[in-house]
Amino acid sequence: MERLNLYNQKERYMSLKRFLFYIFIILVPFFSTFFLAQFWLYLSISNTIEKYPLVFNNITFLDPLEIPNIIENKINEYDSKLNIIVNKITYYKNYLNNVFYSKYFLQMLFDFFNTKKEDFFIKSIKFDGKKFSILFYEYSNVPEDFESVIKNLSKFYKNISIKLNDTKVLYSDFKMFEFIMEGEL
Repeated sequence: MERLNLYNQKERYMSLKRFLFYIFIILVPFFSTFFLAQFWLYLSISNTIEKYPLVFNNITFLDPLEIPNIIENKINEYDSKLNIIVNKITYYKNYLNNVFYSKYFLQMLFDFFNTKKEDFFIKSIKFDGKKFSILFYEYSNVPEDFESVIKNLSKFYKNISIKLNDTKVLYSDFKMFEFIMEGEL
C-alpha cells in the first residue's frame, strides 16, 4: 500500500547535501564577479604600465588598488610641469619678440644709412616700450626718400612716419635736413 502524508503542518527539511549545493549555486555568481573585477583591474594596470613605464620606474607601491590613484596623481604632476614649461616658453618668446621689436627700427634705419653716400647724424632716440621717436639730420643737397624704410618697418610697427621737420642752408646748395621718425609697437 502507498504511504500518504496527510499531515499538513509537517515541517519540511532539506538534506545537508542539497543545502550545500544551493549555497554553492548562490555564491558562484558573486565569486565569478569578484574574480572578473580583479582580473579587469590587473589587466587595466598592466595596460597602464605598458603605456607609462617611466611613471612606474619612479614609484613604489604595495596596494594594487592604489595604482589608479597613483597614476592619476603622476599624470596631474606631469601636466603641471608641462604647463610650467609652456608658460616659460611663452615668456621667453614674448621677451625675444619685445627685444626684437624694441631695436629692429634702429637696425633698419642704420642699414639704410649705411647704404647711402650722404652723411646722417642722430640727435636723439626716445623709446618708452610702446612708441619710439628718432630725431636725425641729413647733410646733402636733396633730401633722401625714406619710402623703403617706411615700407619695411610697416610690417612690424604701426603709424610709421618720417617727416621733414626743418631745413637749414649751410653753404651754397649744401643743406641740413632735420627728420623725425615716429612709430608704435
